[in-house]
Amino acid sequence: MFTRTFACDFCTVARICARIYDERVPNPSGSDKFRAFTRVVGRQAGQSRWSRAGYKGVKTLLGSVGHVIRVLWHEVTGVFFFVFGSIVALAAVREYRRYAAGGYGPGRPILATVLAIMFLYFAMSAFRRANRKMK
Repeated sequence: MFTRTFACDFCTVARICARIYDERVPNPSGSDKFRAFTRVVGRQAGQSRWSRAGYKGVKTLLGSVGHVIRVLWHEVTGVFFFVFGSIVALAAVREYRRYAAGGYGPGRPILATVLAIMFLYFAMSAFRRANRKMK
């Protein structure tokens, strides 16, 4: 028959596991290898005048394109807030007329006025941000 002592197997497994974690240099993962590779490639590319010029050119191009996209984003959001604010302002006028005619209380015209002011403030601040100069 096959006899086995479990205490020895456990000790052997424990010794193997202890040896794995006692290593001084861990096995590098794939991301560590990729980071090291990109660091070496970056150093080599930084030594070339053409690659430095290309990097600076791409950086400048992306910076200006990013600035245009940012300005466009603020202008479009400003237009949307202005349109919504104008619509709510017209609703505030309509609600005030109904309130003045004695239709109901002052809550709806006040709410519409506050919303209109808020939307128009957002539109104004978006246009102000669009005109802001880049550093």
